[in-house]
Amino acid sequence: MAAKLAELKLLAEQTVLCWLASTDEEGFPNLSPKEIFVITDEEILIANIASAQSERNIYANERVCLSFVEIYKQKGFKVKARAKVLGPQDANYSDKLALLRQKAPERFPIKSIFKLEMTRLEPIVAPSYWLFGATEVQQIEGAEKQYEAKLEQVKAEQGGMAYDH
Repeated sequence: MAAKLAELKLLAEQTVLCWLASTDEEGFPNLSPKEIFVITDEEILIANIASAQSERNIYANERVCLSFVEIYKQKGFKVKARAKVLGPQDANYSDKLALLRQKAPERFPIKSIFKLEMTRLEPIVAPSYWLFGATEVQQIEGAEKQYEAKLEQVKAEQGGMAYDH
């Protein structure tokens, strides 16, 4: 798993978002984007900025799934983990918060930290690779064309203005 973990860390540096899936006490799923996260050799730390539902779900069911996908290569990783919600009262909270603060200015209100202990790490690979023998170069070129077309569509819908996010 050490080699996969090294790949995951590299991928995480290249992605803007990861996606946290959790379920409530009745088994209903929730999927939430996460922008501020840190991967160490022992755990994944995620800043809880505005994820009340994810927090409630983790209290109800510690089993979560986190995905990272590089959108141009269309490859990534799925992390299955056991999650805990950490607050200021927890041991080493300030150290973990300091790691997250390296990626998030003080203006982001970190309400708590989701600490994930990985139980499984699996690759995510677009079917084009194994169905059609696509290469990374082909995937990247195809994705660039697709995203460029979507951006042009958004600009046209906004009267030629650049996308404002």
